[in-house]
Amino acid sequence: MKKLFVTGLTLLSLSLPALAHADDNSEEIRSLRQEVQMLRSDILRLEDKIYEMNKKLNSKGKSDKSDNWGCYIDDLSAGAVYGTGRTEMEAKGKTLAKCKEKGGACFSSNLQCSKAD
Repeated sequence: MKKLFVTGLTLLSLSLPALAHADDNSEEIRSLRQEVQMLRSDILRLEDKIYEMNKKLNSKGKSDKSDNWGCYIDDLSAGAVYGTGRTEMEAKGKTLAKCKEKGGACFSSNLQCSKAD
């Protein structure tokens, strides 16, 4: 009986440091889980900010596009050429410049321009 008791105490004394180490690990795991939760909330907050910024940029882009002009010319040498600008004159100039770069015979009388809706 004494041998069984001593053996039990020996086994118990050997397992106590292992249990204490397991408690340390569980505390570390708890701390890591809290940190992961904080990081996830930070990520969600940053994603929301990015979404809001994209929304603002898209709304500004749409309002700018409503003022854009577009011009088109179909030339035998250069083919179909399209240009845009904030004003009709800017769009015409860009379209004619692209047409000449392609080696076309480009005249402003052949341009078709319209304002974007």
